[in-house]
Amino acid sequence: MALRTFWCVLHEKKKTIFGKVFWDQVHQFSSALDIEVGYTVQAAFLNGLHQHAGWDADPSQYLMTVYDTQGGTVRLTDFTAPADASTGPAGDTLRGFSDEDLIAEPGRRLRQR
Repeated sequence: MALRTFWCVLHEKKKTIFGKVFWDQVHQFSSALDIEVGYTVQAAFLNGLHQHAGWDADPSQYLMTVYDTQGGTVRLTDFTAPADASTGPAGDTLRGFSDEDLIAEPGRRLRQR
């Protein structure tokens, strides 16, 4: 599957006064990603998280649902990232990517031209 624009909805973990957990929709955005390539989905998740809550937000407190279009069919549900995935702008931006992903990315981009 190639890179395509999807509609993403971010949900934040909340608790009621009785301790029941629920997920509150807090942010919506469109993003170019490849559903089958995990790092593009994680990048979209973290980008949306940083837009909504800033660089210090804890990714484990959020979930993202991906739709094919706004209000369309769900393509991916309950996506999240590890708490250490959000390191801020001074962090190592390539950490977490496999060698295969890093090597394959330039070829994939060239084929799309």
